[in-house]
Amino acid sequence: SGTVSSPNYPGQYGNNLHCTWTIEVNEGELVAMTPVSFSLEKGYDWLDVWEGELDQPTWLGSYTGRYIPAEFYVPVNTVHLVLSTSYNNTDDGFKIHFEAFSLSDPCPDPVVPFNGYRTGDSFTLGSVVSFGCHDGYVLLGQERLTCIFDNGIHWNFIAPTCEGRTC
Repeated sequence: SGTVSSPNYPGQYGNNLHCTWTIEVNEGELVAMTPVSFSLEKGYDWLDVWEGELDQPTWLGSYTGRYIPAEFYVPVNTVHLVLSTSYNNTDDGFKIHFEAFSLSDPCPDPVVPFNGYRTGDSFTLGSVVSFGCHDGYVLLGQERLTCIFDNGIHWNFIAPTCEGRTC
C-alpha cells in the first residue's frame, strides 16, 4: 500500500506538467485506489488512469475538476496515473491511497443464523450468499450478502438473524 500525490501537494502543482506514476503490485494481486483529495483545474488539467504494461496500456478513465470516483479498482497488477496540466492556472492537486488485494482473499465466514440456513459457500470477492429461516421464524436483516472490497474485503451488510414469529 502507499500514496501517490501531485507535485508540491498539498500546495498547488505547476503548469505544463506531464507526470507519470506507475503502481505495480505482485502478480495475481489487483490494485484498489481511494482518492483522499482531488482538485484539478476543470477542463484543463487531467489525470488519466491506465492499466497494464506501458507498451500497450488500456485506458480506464480521465478525471478533472473535483470529480473522481470515491474508490476504484484496477483488475490487473499494474496501473499508470498520468497528470497533464495546462500552461496557466493550477489547483490544489490530489492525493490517492492505493493498496493491493487478492481476489482469492475471502470474506469472513458469515454466521448461519440460529433457526435458519445459508445458501452459498463461496466467500471470495463478488460472491453472494443468501439466508432464510425455518418455519415459525422470520428473517431480520438482509436476505442476500455480497462480498465486496471497501477499505478491505468484507460483506456489504451484517449477517441476518432469525426471530420467532409472534401472533
